[in-house]
Amino acid sequence: MARPVGDVVGELQEAVRAGADLVGRGRSAWDADRVHRLAGEAIISRVGEAVVQLPEEVRAAMPSVPWREWRAQRNLVAHVQHRIDPQLLWVTLDRDLPALGRALGRWQQRSLQRESTPTPAPAALGL
Repeated sequence: MARPVGDVVGELQEAVRAGADLVGRGRSAWDADRVHRLAGEAIISRVGEAVVQLPEEVRAAMPSVPWREWRAQRNLVAHVQHRIDPQLLWVTLDRDLPALGRALGRWQQRSLQRESTPTPAPAALGL
């Protein structure tokens, strides 16, 4: 059974906030503390799991988001840990995750606007 889109988007937004919190602790903390890097892997894994649950029409509405790459990164952190490059993971959290958050925010705004726009009555019915 498919999860409601709002729930999946909420999970993605939570991951974006968690990534911002982690990046906000600074690069030196990232480099010095294995726990920070493991937290980063967990965030990427959650994003990858959530993007798979988004309906295709939602992903298609955000063509600038590299959905396939997000899924691939999830597979990397979940299954091929010895190949994780902490420098690239940092860039993903610092640059790519906020970009995903912005794309989701724009999509939500467009969705809310569509929902709040009344559908005009058909003129042929004289309504």
